[in-house]
Amino acid sequence: MVAHTVTAPDQPASEPIMPRLVPCLLALVLLLHGSLAAALETRRIPPALDPVINRLLTMVGANPSTDLDPAVVAPLVEFVAARKNPDTLYQPEALEQTTTAYYQFDLAIGMDRLLAYAYNPDIPSQMFSPSSLRTARRLPDASGREVTWAWREATPRPQIVQLAEHEEITPDLFTGAYYGYDIDRTLILFSDGDGRRIFLSLGRQRDQSEVGRKGAVLGDDHAWDFLYSDATGLTSRGLGWVKSYIYRSLSLTVFVQEPGAQGVRCGSFKWLNAGWAGINMVEPKHIHRGMERYATDLRRLIENPRLPAPEKMAADLKEISEVDDRRLRDLMDSYMQTISRQYAAEAVLSRSEFAALFDETTEVMDRTQMLAVLELEYLKTLLGRPQRLPLKLAAVR
Repeated sequence: MVAHTVTAPDQPASEPIMPRLVPCLLALVLLLHGSLAAALETRRIPPALDPVINRLLTMVGANPSTDLDPAVVAPLVEFVAARKNPDTLYQPEALEQTTTAYYQFDLAIGMDRLLAYAYNPDIPSQMFSPSSLRTARRLPDASGREVTWAWREATPRPQIVQLAEHEEITPDLFTGAYYGYDIDRTLILFSDGDGRRIFLSLGRQRDQSEVGRKGAVLGDDHAWDFLYSDATGLTSRGLGWVKSYIYRSLSLTVFVQEPGAQGVRCGSFKWLNAGWAGINMVEPKHIHRGMERYATDLRRLIENPRLPAPEKMAADLKEISEVDDRRLRDLMDSYMQTISRQYAAEAVLSRSEFAALFDETTEVMDRTQMLAVLELEYLKTLLGRPQRLPLKLAAVR
């Protein structure tokens, strides 16, 4: 969950409006977030894990280290593998002026399936986190080449993949804002001396995000229906003029498969600084809620037996990516008409910044964003949801 940055429009430098507004707006935003989670017991993760986490985070970002002794990671793997009290909110060490949280969940699939779908270079990252990511466009490496990889069997010698993406997230559930930013990622696969298969995913945001823009979640969050306007600010009433940013974001996700086990345990660590006027407004429960949102999607998708083979899914998505511009615009017009009928009773559709979308969709959205809608609708059909677009692939063209 992201909190937000505020600036007052057209105010002279001498006008003392900000000192009065900040406490009021701060109280309002906290009130909006108050129902996110019941009070949980907060417990610090063992301090002995701090140097392990810090060592791993040197492997992502500018000038990352490129070697890893699996023995260094052993204490962290033991922590993730251990059972936790579900009513406890675990917190790692706060890093780089961030707020932090930890979230743990299990997947009823093996490591091979996880890697083949959710960490496949030919399947966009947003396909397995549709409530969290709008798009995740891979960036070329320093030599201008596309980054790709093929997973080998996990061995004591780690396989390390380093890449970067430009991501846009979905609208925040409470404020409606969405953001874009560049992020470095490092993926590491290895086995330990106990025969566990271990996969690490590390992320570090490069710079301050783009300014937050107004979006909307339509219906239930897990219906994956969103609107994205080009207007800056928060969608929440009274806060439309707010300028908000994600200042800093780091993540470490640990997947562990025990020898002979059918499932995978996931432990996710997140550090976030987001707000307004340089103020970090994030609380641990906000991050915890965002992690829960991601985990719910991942389980629902990757455990679903309706998914085609990963090779087939990748081929379908490639075909969608090749739709010509004219056909893409026609499909988007059809999609927006369907959305307007389905959600006609939602008040947000009558607001000017969203009403304009139904007439100017292709002016507001670039090709990557429009293709992401097609990809998301394809994903929904795989799960047996009603088909909104003619996505029998060859017919897409």
